[in-house]
Amino acid sequence: MAARRLTFVFASALVALGLAAPAHAQTASSCTFCHSDAAGTLPPIHRTVEWAASGHAAPSVGCQSCHGGNPAATRALEAHRGVLRSTSPVSTINEVNLPSTCVSCHRTTAVAVSGTIHQILAEAGDMRTPTCVTCHGIGVSHVPAPAEMEQQCAGCHRAGSRRAAYPAAAREVLDAIASLRASAAALGAEIATMSDSGRRAELTARLLDTQAMLKDASAAFHQFRPAAMSSTLDGIRQRLADLADAHPSAQR
Repeated sequence: MAARRLTFVFASALVALGLAAPAHAQTASSCTFCHSDAAGTLPPIHRTVEWAASGHAAPSVGCQSCHGGNPAATRALEAHRGVLRSTSPVSTINEVNLPSTCVSCHRTTAVAVSGTIHQILAEAGDMRTPTCVTCHGIGVSHVPAPAEMEQQCAGCHRAGSRRAAYPAAAREVLDAIASLRASAAALGAEIATMSDSGRRAELTARLLDTQAMLKDASAAFHQFRPAAMSSTLDGIRQRLADLADAHPSAQR
């Protein structure tokens, strides 16, 4: 216990001195002084290895953002005050409650999930229905590849079932979104080289609008109605084609 207390004191000292990283980053990651668990004494679910490699670590979305607690505390009891097990029905990290927890950062996506049959069944106590954890892992930080998503969906929507077409349709939508993102990024790199600043600004603004539409389409995917997204993706594809035609390189 003394060693653990010293660890927390050391973490707090780093935060107080402002060493190595901005204040918000230190606060977000201070839990890792104990939960990185170099000694291997904690169960995997309580370690921060997955978080450290996730998209949450870079913007400093720390443990307390979802779990609660006080990352600035110097004692374990104080640091964990208010933290509830995920099995608690009122825990912020209970699988049923995750959309409400994630909404503060991922509003569009969380709202999309909230109205789905999956979420309705989860709130009704159906243990078979998928939740955020099913696709995004225990730390809700894994982004599944299209093929992985198809396999995940096929676990319930099996061949011969009423919704057997869903898994392949989901993969098709995610593949399309990934392809459109790549096209937008390549087009952005070309637009950035334009010497005409006025024209460059105009096309950049149009591209940013299109990329925002792509982001919304990715969030809308979480409504799990892939067939309804075809017209949206066709519209984005056309906007990118129009931008490509407007860029001088398309004329060469």
